[in-house]
Amino acid sequence: MTALQRLLTAAACVLAILPARAQLQADPAPASTENAVPVTVVEETILIPSAEFSSSLGKARAASDENRGKSPSFSQGGGYARHITWGADAGSSIDMSATGMSTIDLDINVGYKGSYVRFLGIGAGISTMVENSSRFYPVYALFRSSFSPRPRFCFLELRAGAALCNLRDLPTEANPYASVGLGITLAHSKRFSSHIVLAYTGIALRGEAREQLDNLHFATLRLGVAF
Repeated sequence: MTALQRLLTAAACVLAILPARAQLQADPAPASTENAVPVTVVEETILIPSAEFSSSLGKARAASDENRGKSPSFSQGGGYARHITWGADAGSSIDMSATGMSTIDLDINVGYKGSYVRFLGIGAGISTMVENSSRFYPVYALFRSSFSPRPRFCFLELRAGAALCNLRDLPTEANPYASVGLGITLAHSKRFSSHIVLAYTGIALRGEAREQLDNLHFATLRLGVAF
C-alpha cells in the first residue's frame, strides 16, 4: 500500500468516528435511579395570634397577678369601688359577770378594704338582753386583718367605741365599749365572704349604773358576711 492510500484510509476512519461521538454527546445516558432517595415536601403552617387575643391574654394575666395577693373577702371592681366593703353580723353574747345580761346581737358595718386590711370602718348594732328588757346600742370603729397580703383564713377583729346602754330601770348612758376576737373565714368568692368570730366583749359602766351593777363582760359568738 502506498503512502497516499494509507492517508486516504486514515481520513475515512476519522470521518466515520466523528458523527457517532457527536451523537453520544448530544444524548447522554440517563442517570441510574436505582439508589435514588425519595424527596418529601412538607408544608408548615405558623399561627400568629391576633392583637386582640394577645391583649386579652395580657389583661387576664395582669388580673390574676393582682388578685393573687388579696384577702378572700375582697370583691373586684374598678377605681375606688374595689376598696369599699360592707357587711352584717348576727350572734349572741353570754354574760360572764353574773348579772343576767346575756344578749342577742345584730350589727351592720361599712368601710375600706385593701391588701393587708380586710376591713377598716365603722359599725353600729343593737344587743337585746334575753332575761330582761334591757338593751344597749354599740357604735364603734371596726378593724379586721390577717396581716398578710396573701389570702389567710384566720384574722384578728378589733372593735372600740361607745355603747348607749338602757339597763333595767336606770337612766340611759353612754359607756366605753370594746371587743377583741379571732375570726375564721367560712366561705369566700370574688364578691363576698362569710366568717365566724369568737370574741371577748366588755362595757365599762359609769354613773348610776356603775353603782348598782358591775362592768359587763361577755363571751361573744358572731356569724357574718362581707361584700
